[in-house]
Amino acid sequence: MADAPHLLHVFPSFEAGGSQRRTTALMAGLGARYRHTVLSLSGDHGARTMLPEDFPLATVEWPGVRGFWRSQRAFGDVLRRTAPDLVCTYNWGAIEALIAATRQLGLPAIHHEDGFGPDEVAGQKARRVWTRRVALRKARAVCVPSHVLGDLAARTWKVPSHKLHVLANGVELERFGAPDRAERGAAFRAAHAIPKDAFVVGTVGTLRPEKNHVRFVRALAQARAKAPEAAWHAVIVGEGAERPALEAAIAEAGLDGHVTLAGYLADCAPALFAMDLFALSSNTEQMPISLVEAMAAHLPVTSTDVGDVARMLPTGTDDLLIALDVADPAGSLAESWVALAKDPTRRRTLGAAGRALAVERYSVESMLAAYAERYDAALAKA
Repeated sequence: MADAPHLLHVFPSFEAGGSQRRTTALMAGLGARYRHTVLSLSGDHGARTMLPEDFPLATVEWPGVRGFWRSQRAFGDVLRRTAPDLVCTYNWGAIEALIAATRQLGLPAIHHEDGFGPDEVAGQKARRVWTRRVALRKARAVCVPSHVLGDLAARTWKVPSHKLHVLANGVELERFGAPDRAERGAAFRAAHAIPKDAFVVGTVGTLRPEKNHVRFVRALAQARAKAPEAAWHAVIVGEGAERPALEAAIAEAGLDGHVTLAGYLADCAPALFAMDLFALSSNTEQMPISLVEAMAAHLPVTSTDVGDVARMLPTGTDDLLIALDVADPAGSLAESWVALAKDPTRRRTLGAAGRALAVERYSVESMLAAYAERYDAALAKA
């Protein structure tokens, strides 16, 4: 282990939540192949709880400096002190670390981009575009999880094709296809006082503005109005700054007692097993891991038509994809939920088709192999 290549991961924040599920899965799965150190620029290391307790993860503190030149000096100090064989940077918030690693010290680096926050949903900021064009030129590779983001990286950031890699997210298929999933789903319902006969629509995602869980709540209210005979209930798994706004939306819609805010769950499988239908209401996505997990759990899916979602779902689901430019996306989501609530045969068919696609395309083993190939290639050029 001491001779294993040393990877330094630089995150804007290493916080617990959905955004770190792929990263922690990679660390855990590749733990014997590399040594891992994390630099969290926010100081949050909550995602450590998403790794096995005995996982040998080292951390390094960030002094919290601001300003480009001061941060370059600070990054240089950290990089010299930790002496990584490969620097892995994540998203816009770590772009200055990429610049320091490649241009100041000439270290091999791979940059990962997962998507955008609310400040770039409507379009790319010019300064960030130009900075990425300069910074990414020196990266050994740029890894993105979706074809939509890959197209943007090639077209807007001018990343050369030999450096750009679209690497699909993967999940532990066995965990989400467990034979006792019905029993575990029933136990989750009982633990959260969800009626046995409820038709449960659920979602998983950090409570951030771009996930638009308020739209999800409004869709639930409209579904109840359109099909009052169904015992509608919602489960929202995730935590974040939007919780107060979400709670207010639930109260305003008169949905108290009909929505379970489950908070952050280290293992969301039991919650998925409790659902009849999985839904995304996001303004933006790339390749959502929660969607792959839902497919692996045999769930039918409806979603706003964002990112690679249309590529990911089984054929014959066009009517379950909601364009964001329709007059009322929440109402359209509600209509898709009502249609599936009334059609258990189609739900079973879609659930089986989604599971088959997850098995074919999205195993954690294939994801680990793809990233290890990129890391080893970058190290070999050092």
